[in-house]
Amino acid sequence: MDPRPKGQDHGFRTGEGDRGGSQPHNGRLRNALLHESGADPGQERGPPDRHLFARGHDLRVGDWDPAIPRGEPSVSPRAYAGAGSAGDQPRGVAHAAADHSALPAEGPRCALRQRARDPGGTEGRSEDLTHCSPRGLCDLVASLPHTAAYHRGGGSSLQTQQTIAEKVSCTGIGLHSGAPVQLTLLPARADTGIVIVRSDGGRSVEIPAHAKFIASSRLATTLGRGADTVRTVEHLLAALHGLGVDNARVVIEGPELPVMDGSAASFVYLVRSAGLFAQPERRRGLRLRRPVEVRLGERWIRAEPAREFRISYAIDFEHPAIGRQCLEIVGRNPAHFEREVAGARTFGFLRQVKTLWDAGLAKGGSLDNTLVLDDEGVINPEGLRWPDEFVRHKVLDLYGDLMLLGTWLQAHIRVERGGHALHLALVSEILESPAAWRVLGRDHLNRALVSAVRAPEAP
Repeated sequence: MDPRPKGQDHGFRTGEGDRGGSQPHNGRLRNALLHESGADPGQERGPPDRHLFARGHDLRVGDWDPAIPRGEPSVSPRAYAGAGSAGDQPRGVAHAAADHSALPAEGPRCALRQRARDPGGTEGRSEDLTHCSPRGLCDLVASLPHTAAYHRGGGSSLQTQQTIAEKVSCTGIGLHSGAPVQLTLLPARADTGIVIVRSDGGRSVEIPAHAKFIASSRLATTLGRGADTVRTVEHLLAALHGLGVDNARVVIEGPELPVMDGSAASFVYLVRSAGLFAQPERRRGLRLRRPVEVRLGERWIRAEPAREFRISYAIDFEHPAIGRQCLEIVGRNPAHFEREVAGARTFGFLRQVKTLWDAGLAKGGSLDNTLVLDDEGVINPEGLRWPDEFVRHKVLDLYGDLMLLGTWLQAHIRVERGGHALHLALVSEILESPAAWRVLGRDHLNRALVSAVRAPEAP
């Protein structure tokens, strides 16, 4: 049985390939991947009792940017992360056969390190963080001593813009390049949006996170300006979307963002470590007047007018470990995003690994950052974080790709067998159909804003 999706594109699909059973090299590849992850090659797939969250990565929290006025901490890390209370159950998250009761509270020791100021001084310190939960980052976030959200003025962060409170950085490896890379997030003024700055080779190139700068959707979302591109931006953008960050500068020293553990969880941790700063300027967004749809054969994506943000996503793979999975998300809630979406990892098929390597791709891929499936199931020793982790990761990718609208979208998005190409086609179709939406928020009566939303220019 062919494990590839029926009429669906995915980041690890590389062409027609061999449709007839396991290739001879599959056993060697499987053993090599298990050996690299530290697992016994002969070990059978076990229950999801442990997972490696982000091995070999490093985090630094820097000083406050003096250009951004500092507010006072107004929300505790535990309350803001939505951890703890029984009444704070995820609203609007529907899925089938996803029993999390058997998942453990903790995973193994995490290599991420936090550096923060002492409460009474300016000296930095580092400490190991061990509360890595397969269900998300709530336990870990609650343990941080310096992750309060910063507020300024009386505006609600749901109605006003937000940036991060401090400079924060991490190091990791690129999924496709396999090269070490450093990522730094910086606060940005209101109405800046998300700007990616590629800083290597002795120069800096600014690439706004907007559909105008989409360079490719093959295997990942790639943005570019001229000959300069930055690859695999979707997981970081998903974290910024899920946490409600409007403005930030993303400095990357290389052609690709670090893959971390293959999900957005490490980027959520990064943003939480920096804290959030509520800016007084009102948010702006788009509300649909009529449906916008893109179809590619049996695959389709449709955005419909709605009173709130909503996602209904379905995938259908001819593979015993995946099959048909559906997930529905209602509303924007950072705590829900952290618990139910952020930790879902990217996935691919063992039969395609050698093809990717031969093409010079996936050089940084391993069982530490990718769910790998053979013809029977997942070969990662720790197993799945959720039974439906595959559709959750597709939803994660959609969160990231929607950030390329350059503004917030109020709509119900329905997806059947989606992927980056379909997501980005919808984004472009929406922006090219101004009669289908109206602008909400700041200066919403000023129609000149329409062109600003559609085609921003980098500073």
